[in-house]
Amino acid sequence: MECPQKEKQGKFKNAKTVAYNLLAAFIYYDQKRLMVILRMSIAELLSTFMFVMLGCASTMATLWWDFYHTPHTQVAMGFAFAYIAALEFGGRISGAHLNPCVTLAACILGKKAWAELPVYALLQFIGASVGYEIVMAFARPVDRYYMLEKGPPFCVPDILPDISQSQAFSAEFWATFFYILVLAGVWDSRVRDKIDAVSLKLGFTYLALHLAFGDLTGCYMNPMISVAVIMIGGVKPGGFFAVFFIAPVIATIVAATIYRLAFALPYHMEMENWGLPVRKPPTSK
Repeated sequence: MECPQKEKQGKFKNAKTVAYNLLAAFIYYDQKRLMVILRMSIAELLSTFMFVMLGCASTMATLWWDFYHTPHTQVAMGFAFAYIAALEFGGRISGAHLNPCVTLAACILGKKAWAELPVYALLQFIGASVGYEIVMAFARPVDRYYMLEKGPPFCVPDILPDISQSQAFSAEFWATFFYILVLAGVWDSRVRDKIDAVSLKLGFTYLALHLAFGDLTGCYMNPMISVAVIMIGGVKPGGFFAVFFIAPVIATIVAATIYRLAFALPYHMEMENWGLPVRKPPTSK
């Protein structure tokens, strides 16, 4: 018969080995998870940086006979092509949301965890701030004078003087509403075999919305970028919070909820269509 002391030591040794293996497995898993999070974070930050830098550069003043003017179609196409470029870079890594409203819609539709929303929003704010600062740094002195002194604030969301705040609110609401509906359709598993050229589809959607609503409010649809450029530009248009923050958020919640309730597939069918394992609730014996 084995000595109780030796038996106890053997169990303790086995327990130490198990604990060590579990700790090693946890550290290894954490490192892998950390690298995934780090890659996604860098991709989201750089995607937003690219989008804001290229988009705002397209609004840089064009001086014709000492007259400040940037054609609306130039701005709309500049932001649309910048959006396509950002999606092509970060789309496969972080999703290239570029916008907290997009992340919010992904959470409502079950595509993202709610804990990721503040992280994405912070990264988008940093990327937008750096991109706008760099554009301001390489603007010519004459451009800076016309953009900041003579003309409207450079790349800062503004409301057309001829429209009311309620009209501006409506413009931002419907632009964001339509965009989130298109996004939800793109994310639907029923079109999983038609995901080629997604960046072009979303880019031309962005172009259509800018051509429709850009002259009224700038068609920002993005609370975080609006906050970033206004903080750096030092100009706060009237009704900013309601038009450029509340309207896009409400539109996102409404559009994503409508799609989830009326058009989205049940969870298990969605997961099966994407070829992902379905989490089944435990059954009682």
